[in-house]
Amino acid sequence: ANEAQKELVVNIPNIFFDTTTCEREELTKILSCYEKKTSDSQCDRDDDLSDEQHKTKMLGLALNVGQISFMLHGTDSNESLSHYSYSFIIDKMQLHTLITHEGVRNVRVLSHDF
Repeated sequence: ANEAQKELVVNIPNIFFDTTTCEREELTKILSCYEKKTSDSQCDRDDDLSDEQHKTKMLGLALNVGQISFMLHGTDSNESLSHYSYSFIIDKMQLHTLITHEGVRNVRVLSHDF
């Protein structure tokens, strides 16, 4: 992060997900439809930059979340009467990353309790 020209710090008190297996599968389908698309003009413009200019295009991102709760509910595929639930709770999660013109360079994830 010392190499980053700019730093963005995001503080989120709580994130809560409560979903069923069907909702999770549909969300996965929706998110998989998005791809990283870069126009040719953007690629040409980045190729014209010198190495020194690329070095200055670094962003440090810090994401601090007080608590993340994830609940997954579903039914067993063999028996429609068999229901299950899973829960994951992460306290005081911190994510630090360095983003360059080529993508994410470094990632560090810390958690107080899982």
